[in-house]
Amino acid sequence: MSSAVAFSMLKTLVALAVVLGLFLLLARFLQRMQHGPRGNQGQMQMLGAMPVGNRERVMLIQARGKVVMIGVSPGRVYPLHVFDAANDSFSNALEQADKS
Repeated sequence: MSSAVAFSMLKTLVALAVVLGLFLLLARFLQRMQHGPRGNQGQMQMLGAMPVGNRERVMLIQARGKVVMIGVSPGRVYPLHVFDAANDSFSNALEQADKS
């Protein structure tokens, strides 16, 4: 009888290991999907972010040769300023924005 109990316990442990393995694979897959496809990393890139409130933040993104400063709040994303990264360096663009 003890061998039957041991065999039953072994089957249960193997089943538990399979379920945990599938769970870990699913979690890894979902984490990769959250970051988006790897193919267009060259097209858009986040340069930085800074919180300006509890749920609001200002972000700099680069897309298609432009650097865009955006404001992000729950349920809304809006552009604050567009810098032309192809013509000026980013620091020069910030200086020009401060002057205007």
